[in-house]
Amino acid sequence: MTTAQPLSPPPPEPLNLVQCVALALATPAAPGADPVAAIVSAEPAHARLRFYKPGGHHASILSGGVGLEAALAETIAGWKEGVLHVLVLGADRKEVQQLWKRHAPFWQLKRIFSLHVSDAAGKVRTVVGAKLPPLQAGFDRARMLDGASLEVRERLQAVQAADARATQDVVAFQQTLRGRKVAATTALVIACFAVFGAELALFHAPSTPQVLIRMGAMQGELLLRGQWWRLLAPSFLHMGPWHVLLNMVALFSLGSLLERLLGWRRFLLLFAACGLGSSAAILVATPEKYVVGASGAIWGLMAFEFFLAFRPGGLFPEIVAKQLKSAAPRLLAINVGISLLPGISLAAHLGGGLVGLALAASGLLTRGVRPVAEEAPPPPSRALTAGGALSAIALVASLAAAIAWGRPWDFAEPELTRVELAEGFVATMPAVRARLEERSDNGVISTTFGDLSTDGAVYRVLLIPAKGVVADAAEMDALKAELAKQALAGIPRLGRIEVKELGGRTVVVDQAASGLNRVREWSTYRDDHLVILQVVEPSNPGQAPWEALAPNIFLSIGPH
Repeated sequence: MTTAQPLSPPPPEPLNLVQCVALALATPAAPGADPVAAIVSAEPAHARLRFYKPGGHHASILSGGVGLEAALAETIAGWKEGVLHVLVLGADRKEVQQLWKRHAPFWQLKRIFSLHVSDAAGKVRTVVGAKLPPLQAGFDRARMLDGASLEVRERLQAVQAADARATQDVVAFQQTLRGRKVAATTALVIACFAVFGAELALFHAPSTPQVLIRMGAMQGELLLRGQWWRLLAPSFLHMGPWHVLLNMVALFSLGSLLERLLGWRRFLLLFAACGLGSSAAILVATPEKYVVGASGAIWGLMAFEFFLAFRPGGLFPEIVAKQLKSAAPRLLAINVGISLLPGISLAAHLGGGLVGLALAASGLLTRGVRPVAEEAPPPPSRALTAGGALSAIALVASLAAAIAWGRPWDFAEPELTRVELAEGFVATMPAVRARLEERSDNGVISTTFGDLSTDGAVYRVLLIPAKGVVADAAEMDALKAELAKQALAGIPRLGRIEVKELGGRTVVVDQAASGLNRVREWSTYRDDHLVILQVVEPSNPGQAPWEALAPNIFLSIGPH
């Protein structure tokens, strides 16, 4: 009599090279290191991985041989958006290249492909597109794995299970974030573009210092005079098209994530605080310079996000945190390099960045924020709502106060108004905020109008008492000779002194230059006074309305 023996299950299939490469890339290369990718799937003929590399890179690992063309065609057709690296193992390079040309799209807009092939010598060769260095390292480690080992097979199963859970967390994270609005970030971006559009529409030259200072540029010396709006208004101002475009791309990228994560109240508090930190750093480091741009506040957002990448506190899924952590060193190096370029305020960037880092480390803005995967976040407190609202009000009020004080339209189209001078004289002057009158011991009266930081020129009227009126050419020659001997303090004369007829009067005209400025001077006798108008303006002002004012101003100087 025979007894039937139960059949033992067949031994599990050993892992092939495709699966071993996937396992090698998804496990740390050394103790304490992070894996470079997460496994999406690991079938014997096709493995899919998501890399932690910035930019959303994925990889498909295919086995060469029978069915390769169908696998390539399916992989290419199934990839809808992003960067995909295709690694073919154990196939002829030229054959793979021909298959790729047959199925890969000629024009790639949303989809970016790279093709790699491993050769008989164990080298991973890039055939099409960009290289991905981890592929070679993963391939080398995979060849040392024993695919038939139970320990290796179990490790693959464990890594797949862990990565599947992590992928589910990422999908839930992304779906939840998509449902949250970014109203504050959008409003800031629109406001910055609108202000830049106003700069172009009014002045056609947004980088003109006087325009930017009138509209609220940060300048420490002016801030110390009580112009408080310069703490926040600079975040809305930009020097040119590329300046505003690059800043707004960065602001929308960082702001979209952080506002969805923190909510609009915390986000506005963060943005305003980083803007204040940027302005404070400028005040300490370079109080004499004017600075504009949202980049100081953007640095704060970047520092806040980087801190959360290294210490997520449950706010980011593991894969997202690793991707941010991987991107941080490269982005920081790029931004530091930009900050060291001429004309860029390193102090503004560091000031905003330090405030963002401090707020992230303190936990003040993340306290009470639940992980995104959790539904029904707690209602915001009254204090938090008030803080967010006050931040919004402060940002808007700063810009409004800057424009109301600076009246930039007066710079674009200066209008002459009648002003009283000493000794019964009057003149017509553009609307300027600065006026200074001085009297010397010998009776010379000097009245200065304007400030080169906010106006297109500075006008200085000198009234010098004289005993008689110059009536003939000989006396005008004497006046010319006398003026030729004079020199404005610190300003070398050019020797371009001329006698001209201007408005029916005989006038001595002189020009001089000093550094970035030039001086023009008109002199004549009027009612027992030598009347001199000195005009200081940028050497290359590009401000035709201001340049044309001087002769009319000079002709307007006379007795009441």
